[in-house]
Amino acid sequence: MLLKPLTLSFLLTVIIFTAHAQDGGYKLFRSFTVADGLPSNHIYTCIEDNSGFLWVATDAGIARFDGKHFQTFTTKDGLPDNEVLDVVKEKNGRIWVNCFRHSPAYFDAVKNRFINAAEDTLLAKVKGTSIMNVTALLNGGVMYHNENGSYFFKDGKLTHFNYATKNVFSQLVIQKLEKNEFISYGFNRGSNFQCYYINNNKITDSASLTNWIKPGFEFAYRVHQNKLYLSNLLTGNYYVFSSFQLNPLRFTVDTIAINEPIFWTGFTPTYFNILSKKGAINVFNKKTLQLLFTLSGNYSPKALYNDSKENIWVSTVDKGLLLYKKRAIVNIATPDNFTGNTYLSIAKKN
Repeated sequence: MLLKPLTLSFLLTVIIFTAHAQDGGYKLFRSFTVADGLPSNHIYTCIEDNSGFLWVATDAGIARFDGKHFQTFTTKDGLPDNEVLDVVKEKNGRIWVNCFRHSPAYFDAVKNRFINAAEDTLLAKVKGTSIMNVTALLNGGVMYHNENGSYFFKDGKLTHFNYATKNVFSQLVIQKLEKNEFISYGFNRGSNFQCYYINNNKITDSASLTNWIKPGFEFAYRVHQNKLYLSNLLTGNYYVFSSFQLNPLRFTVDTIAINEPIFWTGFTPTYFNILSKKGAINVFNKKTLQLLFTLSGNYSPKALYNDSKENIWVSTVDKGLLLYKKRAIVNIATPDNFTGNTYLSIAKKN
């Protein structure tokens, strides 16, 4: 089936940063390593649960931190594998993990252990051997994605999406609408990258992404909260597709340029983070895409997370877990042309 060319309506906003932002008033407070009870100094990511515990994913299991002690969970405690690449929190508070080349697993607070595919046959229906990505969904549930499509777990039910014909190949869901309605990302014959609206396993509409992605373009993609994030790994250009609408299929595109090769992308409750190959963590407001601050140091960062106390946790490959806290006193530089030297009052804008 050949798709008819469609007119694409979009709003393009360009956000270019030529200089690094300040550190946001954060200062490195301390580090946590195996000497403090972590199972490894190689940290992938971390997340805070509804009880205030910090879950730390490592290459030797996942640790739960209560502020003083780490409790480690491994395959003896239900993990499919000890290499935990990612951990996310579902809207209802359930903790899900993505282990290296294994089926999904989630934490059972009553049993104080992880439930894997051997105990929950629904999890065993996720097929594939490649590395998966996992994301929590806005309306509840989680989505795992690999070479065999997107798998949705919600309220004890599983939905699977994978669309493939001789002309069209689409596996990654950007937004799940109704039971059998999906907005997805893929490509057609000739490697023309597309956004699709698929209803009851039939393509109803499509829109081209070739203005931003071209064959041979070294890129990476991630989906988070109904948005598609595409990055040019070599140039540092970033494209955020959001506000998807139907009849016709259209979306908004925001462009970010950090002018450095990109290593990884991460998300927190309020931040969108771009990690450069030079080791800098560029932290953006997830809603406005404005650059807030940049962190870097004598370490190789893997991810960044901000908790409910406004602390910053940086996962590293070599130095364990780093804790940043707000400085008690922050210096604010005045503009060069500012001549006033007496302050009678001060207020802060939002």
